[in-house]
Amino acid sequence: MRSGHDAIEPILATAGSLLMLLYTFYYIVKLSYSSGFYSALLLVAHLNSTIIAQEGITNLAAQYSATALGLYMTYILLPFGLIALAMSVLLLFSRSHSRMGWAAVAFSSIVIMVVAIIVEATFGGHYLTTYSLLLYIGVTITLAPSAYLTVHTRKEERTAHARPIAINPDTPYTNMLVLSGRLMSRLGGNIRILDMHFDAKALENLSRLIQGREDSYKSFMVVAKKDRLGREFSADYADFVNEMKKKGVGFELRVVPEELIAEQHERLILDDSSAYKIPPLNIINKKSEHIIGVNYSEARSRFDYLWSKSTKLENMKQ
Repeated sequence: MRSGHDAIEPILATAGSLLMLLYTFYYIVKLSYSSGFYSALLLVAHLNSTIIAQEGITNLAAQYSATALGLYMTYILLPFGLIALAMSVLLLFSRSHSRMGWAAVAFSSIVIMVVAIIVEATFGGHYLTTYSLLLYIGVTITLAPSAYLTVHTRKEERTAHARPIAINPDTPYTNMLVLSGRLMSRLGGNIRILDMHFDAKALENLSRLIQGREDSYKSFMVVAKKDRLGREFSADYADFVNEMKKKGVGFELRVVPEELIAEQHERLILDDSSAYKIPPLNIINKKSEHIIGVNYSEARSRFDYLWSKSTKLENMKQ
């Protein structure tokens, strides 16, 4: 199951789907009762045609037909409500977002809303009844996150297929200029770095990459392993953190537990919407490798997990 911010949208969609299903069952029962009531009256009218005027029988027949048609239309709500609920639950327990899944939730919510409005407007519904409010609340909290994530996951897919950045080991100086312009210019806000090889040289390279564009970033969060963070690094790290603080940029490094190091082989850099697979930062301008976009949800979930399990560098010194 998802955790943290990634679980909010599926939880909202699941809750909204349940409200839409509750409304659907209510309206099916309501119209079933009305249809049965009119059917019984129509039968009595036919049996007592000598007493009840023909106009009354015709009116009852019309009301029965309209109510029955409304009941059949409410049956449309049921499969779409179940689709929205099933997809929401699947997305809640999935490790990554699915654009098709969220699109199915959004489409189902729209169908339910349109059909319900037609039924209520045509067959005697009341717009501000408690159950109608449940419908509109359910549609809102289901449609809003699903519509947003349908677009958001599309952006992730475009990022994942963005043109790779090639690193030529013969041109390390030029590579830094290329990386600054083509990689770091794409990133902004809160930057997260997952690099088990992060060290003093990585810190130096990062400083070069963001030089002149520090105002584009709010904070840096780095997850690394301990064996490369010796005295030389600690001195450079303290100076760098102070410089960044003066520029209004936060910087924090956490040390991952030894037992989790083997689980993480790739190096990642991500902001609040994009993620990239990168070479080790300490040789990012020298290693023959391609920097490529990767699925943001999976990268963010991985980073958040390791971040939550890691210890702040300053606390390691105590």
